Amino acid sequence: MKKIKLLLTFIALLIIFFFGRECVVKIDEYYKIQKYGEPISEDGTINNEYFAIDLNEQNAEKITEGINKAIEYANKNSIKYLKLEKGVYLIDGVSNIVNANETDTKKGIILKSNLTFDLNGATLKQIANDKVNYAIISITDVENVKLINGKIEGDKNEHDYSKESTHEWGFGVDIRGSERIEIENLEISDCTGDGIIATDYKNRIKSSKDIRIKNTTIHDCRRNGISIISAIGVEISENEIYHINGTAPQSAIILESWDSKQIIDEVNICNNKIYPVSYTHLRAHETRRQV
Repeated sequence: MKKIKLLLTFIALLIIFFFGRECVVKIDEYYKIQKYGEPISEDGTINNEYFAIDLNEQNAEKITEGINKAIEYANKNSIKYLKLEKGVYLIDGVSNIVNANETDTKKGIILKSNLTFDLNGATLKQIANDKVNYAIISITDVENVKLINGKIEGDKNEHDYSKESTHEWGFGVDIRGSERIEIENLEISDCTGDGIIATDYKNRIKSSKDIRIKNTTIHDCRRNGISIISAIGVEISENEIYHINGTAPQSAIILESWDSKQIIDEVNICNNKIYPVSYTHLRAHETRRQV
C-alpha cells in the first residue's frame, strides 16, 4: 500500500511538471464528479457533498467555505443562478483581522457579479460570537446580483456582549460599492446591528447604486432594519419591518450619511409596513380587542 501511494505521488508530480497544476486540478475535479456528481445541477442547486458542506457537522467555518467555493466555481464557469438545498446553514461571518466597527473586509457568504443566489427556503444562521462586526452575506464591489427566497438570522440572543462596545455592526446583508442589486422575499432577523446596510466601498469613493429591497421581512435587529449610508437610486417597497430594538438609533429605515463624502440620492420608500413590536403581538392584540 505504501508503495502504491508513493507511485501515485510520483505520477502526480510528473503531471504537475509536464502539464502544470491546472491539469491536476481538472483530474481532481473529474474524480470528485465521479464520486459525488456534478458540482452544480442543471437547475442551479449546489451539490453539498461535492463542496464538503455537511449540515450535520455543525461546522460554520467549513460550511461557509464550501458555499463560497460553490460561488467561485459558478463565477469561473459562467453559471448565473445558484440555489441552496433546503436546511439550516451555520455561517461564520466574522473576520479574525477585524474587531472594530464596520469595514470593507468581505465576510461570510461573499457573492459575485452576475449571480442570482436563491436560498430556496434555507436559513443562513450566524454562529454565536463576541465580535463587534460581522456580515452574514457580503455584496461588495459587484454588480447584477439578486438575493432571494430564504431566511438570514443573526446571533443577537446568543451573542457575547462583554467586550466594551455597542456591538452594532453585525449585519445580515452588507452591500458596499455595488450596483444593480435586488433583495427580495427574505426574512432577516436577530442581527446585532442592521438587517441590511447599503454604503460605499474603499475610502468613500464608490457609492452603491440601483438597489432594490422588496417583499422582505426584517425584525428583531438591534440597530436598524435598513440603513442607507451611501447609495444612489434606492427602492424600498412592500417590506415589513418591526421590533428593531437594542442600540441607537433603532430605526426601521434610516438615511444616515456618516461624512460629507457620502451621497444619498434618489431614494424611493413606499408601501412598507412598520410596527414598533412584533406583528404577531399586534394581531393577538387586535383579536382580543375585537372579542
